[in-house]
Amino acid sequence: MKYKILIIINLMFLLNAGNSQLQAQHEFRLEGSKKFYTPDYLKLQVAGQIGYLSIGVGRSFFNGKLESDLSFGFVPKIIGCENISILTFKQSLKPFEIYTQINGIKLYPITTGIYLSHHFGDRYNKYNKDNYPSDYYWFMNGLRIGAYIGSDINICHINNSAIKSISIYYELGITDLGIYRLSKNYNQFNLLDIMNIAFGIKTYLN
Repeated sequence: MKYKILIIINLMFLLNAGNSQLQAQHEFRLEGSKKFYTPDYLKLQVAGQIGYLSIGVGRSFFNGKLESDLSFGFVPKIIGCENISILTFKQSLKPFEIYTQINGIKLYPITTGIYLSHHFGDRYNKYNKDNYPSDYYWFMNGLRIGAYIGSDINICHINNSAIKSISIYYELGITDLGIYRLSKNYNQFNLLDIMNIAFGIKTYLN
């Protein structure tokens, strides 16, 4: 009789453990059910060498410390002498955060990242290379690589079921072409002359 009781107890324990494991796997599937193409946030940015105004979508990884986004920017003819469209892929890092004394507001004092952008416009890739030395245009005319450093303020308490939080940020950036110009004309330029500034907002979705 004692052995039967022990067997029944063991069976109940195994069934309970199996049920807990299935439930945990189900919860994991629910958390990971978000499709890879579903954005975690939407963004709107002004300036920053990726367009006078740009809009984009992005994904967050590692609890928001790493972000990847794709944006489309536009420079109107009245500003850029011609209409210019810019497609940009940006990889951003937010290494640490500070919880402020204001409830629901987090500060990312240092954000940094790199980006790759391609410009579409009549002026790009239309110069005649025969008129210049072979090493004059060492770079692709419409392709730019850049890096930036900035800060980010995140507002968590949003009274909207679709919105998780909103971030306001700024970036100080530089491109490969700017560094090249500075290295060749350091007597005429300084670092501030080749840097750009951007302001933007990100809306994180539930």
